[in-house]
Amino acid sequence: MSATASGYFAASPVAGGVPGTAAAAAVAGSASAHGMAPRAPATAASGLGTFASATVRSRSRNLFSGGGAGSTGGSLMADPASSLPSASVLPRVDDLDAYLNNATGSVDACRTAAERRTKEMVSELGNALAAAQKVEATVQQQRRAVKAALAGILASIGQLEAQQAAAVEGEDFDTAAALDEQLSHQSHRRAQLEEQERVLAAALQKAASLRIEVLGRQADAWRLASAYLSRLQVGQQQMAAALAAQAEREAQAAMQLHRAAQEALVQRRVALDERNAELLEAAVALEAQVAEATAPAEAERERRMRVRDALQAEVESLRAMLAAKETSLAQAEASVAEASEAIREQAAAFDRDKSCLEEARALLEAEATQVTGQEQALQESERQAAARSAAVEEHQAQLRVQAEALGGAAEAMRTDAEALAARVAAEARSQEQRERLLREDEAAREELKGLEKCIADLGSDLSRLAEQHARLAAERSAAQERLTALQRVIPQLEAAKRAAAAAKADLAAAELTRLSGALAELAATENSKVSELEELRAMVHEAQRAAAQAHHRYLVFCLNLSRASLEEAVGSEMYEEAGALQAELAAEEAEVLVLERTWGFTRAASHQQAPPRASLGTSGPGLYSMPAHRQSLGAASTLSSASSSSRTRSVATASQQHQLHLQQQTHQHVGPSPAASYDHGSYVPPGAAAFEADTATSASYVPPAVYPQIAGSEEAQASHSRLSIGSIEAGGRWSGAQHS
Repeated sequence: MSATASGYFAASPVAGGVPGTAAAAAVAGSASAHGMAPRAPATAASGLGTFASATVRSRSRNLFSGGGAGSTGGSLMADPASSLPSASVLPRVDDLDAYLNNATGSVDACRTAAERRTKEMVSELGNALAAAQKVEATVQQQRRAVKAALAGILASIGQLEAQQAAAVEGEDFDTAAALDEQLSHQSHRRAQLEEQERVLAAALQKAASLRIEVLGRQADAWRLASAYLSRLQVGQQQMAAALAAQAEREAQAAMQLHRAAQEALVQRRVALDERNAELLEAAVALEAQVAEATAPAEAERERRMRVRDALQAEVESLRAMLAAKETSLAQAEASVAEASEAIREQAAAFDRDKSCLEEARALLEAEATQVTGQEQALQESERQAAARSAAVEEHQAQLRVQAEALGGAAEAMRTDAEALAARVAAEARSQEQRERLLREDEAAREELKGLEKCIADLGSDLSRLAEQHARLAAERSAAQERLTALQRVIPQLEAAKRAAAAAKADLAAAELTRLSGALAELAATENSKVSELEELRAMVHEAQRAAAQAHHRYLVFCLNLSRASLEEAVGSEMYEEAGALQAELAAEEAEVLVLERTWGFTRAASHQQAPPRASLGTSGPGLYSMPAHRQSLGAASTLSSASSSSRTRSVATASQQHQLHLQQQTHQHVGPSPAASYDHGSYVPPGAAAFEADTATSASYVPPAVYPQIAGSEEAQASHSRLSIGSIEAGGRWSGAQHS
């Protein structure tokens, strides 16, 4: 039973040779030379070890390399980001800039065209943004489903490994082979899910990059439109100022012309009044002269008219005397005509002055008419100037209103552009921090995988040493029985034969001594490997905690982003998206709570505390190192020690680099903190319970190096092999669960 278990847990040989093979071959050859053949159970264990080695090899290959053919199975999944538009087909800001620079027309037309074109571009970019957000939501849901499936696969792998170990321990090799096929299938499925998770992570990264690109272009579009409207506003303000200055100049010139015209009209009105007074005086003087000149003739005419009247009366009364008086009447008529002619002649002498006076009066009336027309024209000019001033003021008011509207629109666009720029900067910072946390998480996982691989190799070495120890113990028991039989036969031999028998006994005793020495060397080598396994288990625990803490920081960061997105969606009344974000938030919260219950993390500690450092053995501050307690035990153990030491040095170097990386990242982004920050005994997840139980058991384990050299226990060695490898497998299963 013990040899079977020891053979089952033997792994495939590693580069550099199998430790202890030369010593085992030497002992086996020596035993064969003296007629001591190995026992059958050791041979059966050796044959069974071949089957078990192949089993563990296939399982280790699936766990550490991704599952062979399964690593390409994930490529069958379609890329969710293939439906996203390419950045080259999105509206470009340069096209909008060229359109705005070539826009012509009125200010209102240019403003309307700029706003319409900018809104169209922002709407097209909004469609791309909605597509990116939809892809992100879909990818997040798919990632959650893949993570859940991967967790189920890992749990199934752990159960199958435990069942296979129990089947092999019970020597049910058919069941173990069937379980190995199931393990291969589950490992293949695990590789497919991991590949799908990588594809989904790449799609999520592409969608996030597209979203940041779209937000940046939207911000640039609003910023460009705001600058264009600001230029229109400045142009309107400059035009209004120019029109105001021109109107002021025209008003001043018109005012000066009006004042000059009014002064000229006043002067002309005064001159006209003066000339009118002169004409009136001349007319009065002329009339006086005419009256003075015609006064004697007028008196004579009046006298003659009286005479005529008297004569007429006499004629009428003296009709009889008419004939006599007709001559006198004719003479009187002639004399009256002569007097009238004289008057006309005397008045004709003043006709020229009268015509001049009439001409002057006509000219004065014409000039008065002209002055009246000029006054009316001046009044019309004043009215037109007032109308132009009112029109200019109205135009200036319109320009001020347009400038204020342009300023308001430009300010609104600047505000939108600044908000989008701030959002782009926040998205970029979030994306950068998410990528950094993902890189830290992946680096921690890779380091943990390296430590697990080294532990698997050392476990294989320990299994082979246990098998060789069991075989040598069987040979030693056979030699002891042979020596005992010889000692019982010796008293019955003759005295002559006693010397030869004694010589043979000495030879058997010498052979037994050599076998005991080789067994002691193998026990010492096994003891050193047990110590290395204990230290590596502690290193794996620290690496698991560091990987879990990096993953916890990443999840807390994503949780904060999801909360902010949920608040934004609720504020924007996007209830469908808010429901999806609520589900995603619940899933992330559950995953974070699992890590916090498992490792005792807190939300504040994930951002303030550095990863815990190892306290096993250090070669520098905070760095892992391997103990150098191996001693040269002979040609057989030297080869094993060399190969194991080379692997130990590589693991120590990888662990030191990992701790340096975590220390730099922690001091750069988090800062120093106390080392004791968690209670490891609060909760033990499945798989880790076996690891903790084995650690507690191995703490009281007494290595075979302190056993008596003669009375070695084969069953104890096999139990120790099962215990050590079981702890390795339990730790490997728990580390695989942590990876998910």
